[in-house]
Amino acid sequence: MIGEVLFGRYRIDSHSSSSAGVHVWEGFDLHALSAVTIKLGSPDTAPEDALLEGEAMVAVRHPGVVRLIDFGLHGGTQPCLVMESVSGETLGQRLAMVGRLSWYDAFELAAEALDALAALHDEGLVHSNLTPDSLVLQEGGDGPRVKVVGLGHVSFVSTDNEPVAGEELPQIAPAYKAPEQFIGTDLCPASDIYALGVVLWEAISGRCPFVENPGQLSARIGFRPDFDALPPGAPSLPAAAQLALEQMLRLSVLVRESDARHCARRLRSALGVGSMHEQSRPLLAVV
Repeated sequence: MIGEVLFGRYRIDSHSSSSAGVHVWEGFDLHALSAVTIKLGSPDTAPEDALLEGEAMVAVRHPGVVRLIDFGLHGGTQPCLVMESVSGETLGQRLAMVGRLSWYDAFELAAEALDALAALHDEGLVHSNLTPDSLVLQEGGDGPRVKVVGLGHVSFVSTDNEPVAGEELPQIAPAYKAPEQFIGTDLCPASDIYALGVVLWEAISGRCPFVENPGQLSARIGFRPDFDALPPGAPSLPAAAQLALEQMLRLSVLVRESDARHCARRLRSALGVGSMHEQSRPLLAVV
């Protein structure tokens, strides 16, 4: 498909990823003269479902969420979403360079990501594939900002944490899977929050807790962040910060934090407590 022009406007330049019948490509908008990301779904997807997903994503208006530019049916049958292409350093790249962030900086980034996730959840959407590489760090006029990307495998859910019947699960990064996904339960807002909790713990500790056994439910059972095992020299987290992170990583979706806005408020409240111990610093990696 490389070189093909969709809707008379969007040229496909290179393949990015594939999962569960969904293909993500990098492309170029020949009208706006700008880079785009193109998601092509399976032709077997019901056209009405594909158009509903596009309409839901168009309704998401948040500076922290990658923007949907266009959507439709390629060839009359294949769902197509065209999104802005976002440049910048990802959190994954930053962690590969420096190992970890201060808990204060990591909580600030996570709170911004939760703001963006709340906008998705409001429209009945779940990101479904959150990893450190889903968070792009961008320099803003008032400091670093996070943009949530990687929406090529976004899924429909209802806003009451119940899955939409018949929704096909995408193949997400196993190290960031929520426990309920290992027993056949569909994705829900709380699944996004769990994945972000894993990312947050990785940013603080310098290591993904499930990297050695990413595809095993047993690794999640009984897991609790060991705040006493943080690297030498790492400032201790206030009790409020520890509790907020623990609630993101609860095993059961019934007791885990499921409201992204409420979770963001908890993280920011913990930051207020933590400011007595540590002042926020700019993220030097954001260029």
